[in-house]
Amino acid sequence: ADPGDANSHCSLGSMLAQKGDAAAAIEAFRAACVAEPRDANAQSSLGMLLGGTGDFRGAETAFQNALNLDPADAETHRRLGDCRRELGDIDGAISAFQTSIGLDPADRDAQIQLRSLLNQRQEGGGSTSYSSENCQGSHINTRKI
Repeated sequence: ADPGDANSHCSLGSMLAQKGDAAAAIEAFRAACVAEPRDANAQSSLGMLLGGTGDFRGAETAFQNALNLDPADAETHRRLGDCRRELGDIDGAISAFQTSIGLDPADRDAQIQLRSLLNQRQEGGGSTSYSSENCQGSHINTRKI
């Protein structure tokens, strides 16, 4: 891929992710983000892949970068909520899920996760052993990539 061509890096990253080579896909999306720092989809895709490797701090940063560029992306708000939940930031996760639902009231995943977190907080529960499919990358949304 041309070092300055974000689209080439994104295409390569998507192909590598589909083949299961997360490390190489992450590097391709990092290169895309450097080549075109204003590409919200590249940032969000990077976040999904980082979350898939368990790097929830890195994923959170990538999702925040994506949302700085496209604050109306409900799906990225939901993924940010997933990561914050994994990090034990319950209030941050609740806020992200609420924003996601505000942007997309039909998002059942965000509704279910928000309800679970609110119940957990009401019951005074600590962190759970929750595993987020979206943030851990066991499912990569190729529409975003």
